[in-house]
Amino acid sequence: MSGNITVMTVADIYGRKSTDDRGKSVADQLTEAQEAIQDQGWTLGRVFSDDNRSASRFARKKREDFAELLAHIESGGCELLILWESSRGSRKLAEWAGFLDLIRERGVLIYIVSHGRTYDCRIGRDWKILATDGVDAHAESNLISDRALRGKRRGAAAGKPAGKLQFGFRRVYNDAGEFVEQVEHPEQAALVREAARRVLAGEACNAIAADFNARGILTPRYEPLMARVRRNREEAALPSTSAAQRAELLAEAETWEKQAAGLRWDLTQIKRLCVMPAYAGLRVHQGQVIGKAGWKGIHDEATYAKLLARLTDPKRRTQRDSALKHVLSGLIRCALCASDMRVLKNRGYLCYTCKGCMKTSVRTVTVEGFVEELVLARLERDDAADLFASPGSDDKAAEARRELEELNGQLAEWKALAKARKVSPASFAEFEADLLPQIEAAEVRAKAARVAPVPETIRKLIGAPRKRWPELTVYQRREAIGLLVVELKVGPVGRGRRIFDPARLGASRWTGDALTWAEHWAAEFRARA
Repeated sequence: MSGNITVMTVADIYGRKSTDDRGKSVADQLTEAQEAIQDQGWTLGRVFSDDNRSASRFARKKREDFAELLAHIESGGCELLILWESSRGSRKLAEWAGFLDLIRERGVLIYIVSHGRTYDCRIGRDWKILATDGVDAHAESNLISDRALRGKRRGAAAGKPAGKLQFGFRRVYNDAGEFVEQVEHPEQAALVREAARRVLAGEACNAIAADFNARGILTPRYEPLMARVRRNREEAALPSTSAAQRAELLAEAETWEKQAAGLRWDLTQIKRLCVMPAYAGLRVHQGQVIGKAGWKGIHDEATYAKLLARLTDPKRRTQRDSALKHVLSGLIRCALCASDMRVLKNRGYLCYTCKGCMKTSVRTVTVEGFVEELVLARLERDDAADLFASPGSDDKAAEARRELEELNGQLAEWKALAKARKVSPASFAEFEADLLPQIEAAEVRAKAARVAPVPETIRKLIGAPRKRWPELTVYQRREAIGLLVVELKVGPVGRGRRIFDPARLGASRWTGDALTWAEHWAAEFRARA
């Protein structure tokens, strides 16, 4: 159906543009639609617009104004709808077909600006033209998605960054808005290095986070949230934004601004600054490190290996280190049932009490003083320097990681070839079956070669342990004890005994020693006798 419609026809407008869409902006779509209204002699009705909203099957955000438009059509309030092109309505075939059925049932006419004509879906030829547009739009959406996935795979293989910008970096773009390189953010990179240095020195992640908060340092999420705030306010200021949409955008901006103001550093964020592969200049694709990235890392390879070993050590406790008050928390266990012990009040005194059988209890001050004295005496021996010797090798760890990265990179390349149908499914399955066991074996070797470094603050105990011990935090003292004592077990008190008996700790053992403390004490007693 072509030609003009009766004068005084009320024409509603719908405009949409997604973030990745390089077509006309929403403002341009609305302007051209209003020009068409003037040319045809119609009257402007309601204006609906969804900016930065995809209409494909890959969309994650709802189109609020499109939902309002559907309700408007359902109510019978729409006579004629103007779209700049059919794909502005939807790129999902099923949704577009349903939309055409709705306007046919309600007798709504559609004017497509890019076609320069009006359609009536009650006429079979008109419905077919718009339905074909829907098929084309759906197919184009799939092509766009395929191109994007291929681009991501090529970018991963080339080591280019993808996704959100990590704290500590900034991205450089040319005048055309195209990505050039990723480089260090001077102020943020300095904080990343500071966090790594302090972690390797033995400081708890929670303590570092508390210090960052006290200094007023903005968290990694602050700037992305504030960028969303600015985008919403800019969109709200556009002439094409409806009053309802403007109110919603400003309300969202206010909520995000409050969230940004309340952000605080925590131990997880500090840990990320140390162990995320991007900070070592490594590229991750689909959860796997596939090789060197196209940017220089903030941590060098040796530093990253130490950080990874220290912060991913399964022996590390996951409790809040900054709240640690008792030096043997998480170390001491019941000799009867091997359960952990917690600090509770017993007859007015703080005691380590068994969580399991509840039959073992010992005063915190008494057992802590005794164990610390044993540790200091051990550190005063001539062989103390050997206590903190690393059984592994940084070179072996680095070699194992490089082998694992190379194997993962090969698997990623074959996956890309299989998706592009350049190798047969049978060939890919054969290659994968051969490569997966190699990857698993390399992962085992990498973990075996990973040795948690001893913090410098603890190494400094050698030579003057009694002088430097008081300078350590509770967390650092516990870590030193944990490095020296592989098993710390305490037995129940004997019947009628009120004075602490050191023999209750007899089942404990030093790291790397097959004999228990009780066996050592017995041997020393026989030697003196």
